[in-house]
Order: sequence, then structure tokens, then C-alpha cells
Amino acid sequence: MSDSCQRNKHSIRRELLKMRELLDANKARDNSVKIQDRLMGLQEYKNGTIIGSYAPNGMEVETWKIMHHALANKKTLALPKIEGNGTLSFYAIEEADLNGNLVKSSRFKLKEPKALEERLVEKLDLLIIPGIAFDTRGYRLGYGFGYYDRYMAKKTYTSSVGVAHDFQILDHNLPNLSYDQKLDFLVTETRTVYF
Repeated sequence: MSDSCQRNKHSIRRELLKMRELLDANKARDNSVKIQDRLMGLQEYKNGTIIGSYAPNGMEVETWKIMHHALANKKTLALPKIEGNGTLSFYAIEEADLNGNLVKSSRFKLKEPKALEERLVEKLDLLIIPGIAFDTRGYRLGYGFGYYDRYMAKKTYTSSVGVAHDFQILDHNLPNLSYDQKLDFLVTETRTVYF
């Protein structure tokens, strides 16, 4: 990665993380509900039978409502786990997992599913992805470790969607390199943008 691209990403990441952490908790919760409701109203979610989501960390957009809805509607719900080789794998979970049976990863303190081979999900209909910043071309900026980019490069999903607060959408292009992957669409509390 070029030094200037890395510096730009680091600067944007730092600024947007600070803004996200300063977001009023009630506002963040209200936005999250609006984002989840908007997403659950879309055909990509309604038609999907295998949904890949994530357990939110810190002030990330919450996904608990989507996850409970997916399970209540007999969809397969899968969450990511960072494997020892640096790849991301998705494992199916059940309602009991959401109610306290997720495991905290040792490296990032993320809530992850147990890596049970019989629960490994090979293909997702809809992949829901968090991020720190997004642009209007469909690129996202995460924490900088590339887990989602590597997973998305395998194309083991039908559609990918980023979820974000409006302020996380930049009016300029994010610096990106050949391995950065584009989303199919993005959902905020006020809009849905297809790329």
C-alpha cells in the first residue's frame, strides 16, 4: 500500500471513529432502529434465506433487531469468526447464541460464534457489513485489517450491504487499492444507495 494512501486512510479512520464515539447513545440507538427497519424492508433481505450479519461492537450500527427477526422468520443467520489464518468464516447461530452464547474473541474482543464445523456457512444471500466510513462509489473503510475485503473477494454471497449513520458517508472518494472491495448497496437512517 502506498504510504500516502495508508496515511489518508488512517486519518479518515481516526476522525470518523472519534465522531462515531461522540454520537449520543440515544441518537445512535434511534438511527440503528431506522437503519434495521429500512434494511428489513428491502427485497434483498426479504428474499434472502441465509443472512450474514455481525454482533455490533462499541458504537457500530446495531444489528440485534435484524438478527432476531431473521431467526424468528426461519432464515439462517450466520455471524463472522476471525480464523487463525486471518480469514473470515461465517457460522450459523441460533436464538440461544444471541442470548449469551457468543464467544468473545481474544484479539479484538468481538462477539463471535463458536466454530462448529457443522455450522459453517459456505454461501450467504445477504452479507451485512459494518464500517467506519463509506463513499458514494460503494467503498468502505474498516479497521484496516482487511478481513471483509478478503472474504468479499471470494464472492461467496449474493449481495453485500454496508450499514452506517449518515455522517459516515463521505462526500469525497475514499482512497482505495486493487484489493478493496465494493459493496452492492448501503443503508443509512435516511437513505438506501445502490452502486
